[in-house]
Amino acid sequence: MKRYHLYPQFAGVLLLILLSLTGAGATESAMEHNISVNVPEALQIEVGDSALAFNLFSPNPDEKYPAASYPAYYTPTSVNKYVSIKLFSNCDKEWSLMIGGEADNGLKVQAIEWSLDQVSWFPLESLGQPMKRGGFTSNWLEIKVYFRLVMYGNEYAGNGEYKVRVFYNLSSL
Repeated sequence: MKRYHLYPQFAGVLLLILLSLTGAGATESAMEHNISVNVPEALQIEVGDSALAFNLFSPNPDEKYPAASYPAYYTPTSVNKYVSIKLFSNCDKEWSLMIGGEADNGLKVQAIEWSLDQVSWFPLESLGQPMKRGGFTSNWLEIKVYFRLVMYGNEYAGNGEYKVRVFYNLSSL
């Protein structure tokens, strides 16, 4: 008699297993939603706060003023030896970075030269000149700009100090 009651139970369990394996009889309920992401085009420049100074009253140890011969080249005597520029571009367009400058108190703007590698030097120009080109940066791109002062021996002692303002222009092409 006990055996008679086990067969229907076994058959019921077997049926449940078969139904669960085939998915028959099961109802599924699925919900979904969308996520929208809008990324704007960004072409941005940041210039470090570092100010550079050339103090010829106390030049760097390997530099003398007045120089033995001219032209003479002087590196910054300030704590900062270069200016850090950071660029960001997530655009698929090419960009161009320009550099230029303005001088006051009689110093010619070309007395300041700039370099990206401390090997190739270019005189600063008031109208601006191409500095670097690029495209998608995939992160912030740091550019170190080095400067030096070129003295020709015919400069007057300044009434106060000479000032040079350097500007950068970043544009997409």
